[in-house]
Amino acid sequence: VSDIDYVFLACGTGTTLTGICAGMQFFFPKAKVFAISIARRYEQEKTVLEDDMQILNSNLNQSYTFENLIFLDKYLCGGYAHYSNELFDSVKECISHEGMVVDPTYSGKALWGMINELRANPVQFAGKNVLFWNTGGIINLLSTKDDNKVK
Repeated sequence: VSDIDYVFLACGTGTTLTGICAGMQFFFPKAKVFAISIARRYEQEKTVLEDDMQILNSNLNQSYTFENLIFLDKYLCGGYAHYSNELFDSVKECISHEGMVVDPTYSGKALWGMINELRANPVQFAGKNVLFWNTGGIINLLSTKDDNKVK
């Protein structure tokens, strides 16, 4: 792939997201980064992200921003390690049909969010290169408990 138009990934603490946003600005400056929050609303995450970016910029002597970020907190399912039946069905389908292990806490929540966004906005993503950044999998899947499901 010569260009990446969109990246989807899970956002927990925001540290990985900060690095991805900076790296994408350097390597793929036109790309947009969709962060699917797995734990917090944007209002709670914003300060953490800004602090992380300030530290990164200070260490690299750069001036990266979050201008490429689209932060989505509508797939929380009640918060960290919580999930819905629809989310869990997406996780099972991905594992059984694609062979890619995702979990309902991190990567599965991001995958589920990406699928919903692609379906809701087909014109926006048509003919574009979309990258799913899988940041987790088997360990979180094995520790998933049924009592974390949103009732």
